Amino acid sequence: MAPLKTYIAHAKRWERGWEIHVDNVGVTQVRSLDRAIDSACDLVEILTGRAISPTQMTLEIHPKSINDRVRRAREKTRQAQEAQVRAAQFTREVITELRNEGLSPADIAGLMGITRGRVTQLLAGT
Repeated sequence: MAPLKTYIAHAKRWERGWEIHVDNVGVTQVRSLDRAIDSACDLVEILTGRAISPTQMTLEIHPKSINDRVRRAREKTRQAQEAQVRAAQFTREVITELRNEGLSPADIAGLMGITRGRVTQLLAGT
C-alpha cells in the first residue's frame, strides 16, 4: 500500500481572519484557526477529488516564529502530562508499600497529604 499523501497548509493573517494556502492546491479562507485544517482538507477534496484525513494536513502559521513557540508549548504540555502519569504511578506504589508495612489509611493520608478516601481509592486500584 502506498503511503498517504500529506499536505502543508500555510495560515496567513488578514483583516477578516486567515488565508489558508495549501501547497500545490489552492487557497481558502477561515475566520479562526480552529477551522483551518478542516477547510484545507475540504479544499483538497474539492480541487483534487481526493478525500483526505486531517492527519494528512500540517498547518504552518506565518510568521513562523509562532510555530516554534506553539511546538515548544505543546512539547512542554506533553512532558508535564507524562511526568504526572509517572508521579501518580509512583504515588500508588508508595501507598501500597506503606499499607503493606502496616500503616492505616488514615496514617497514609496524613503522610501523603491526601484524603483517606483517596488512599482507599488508590489501594483499591492496585
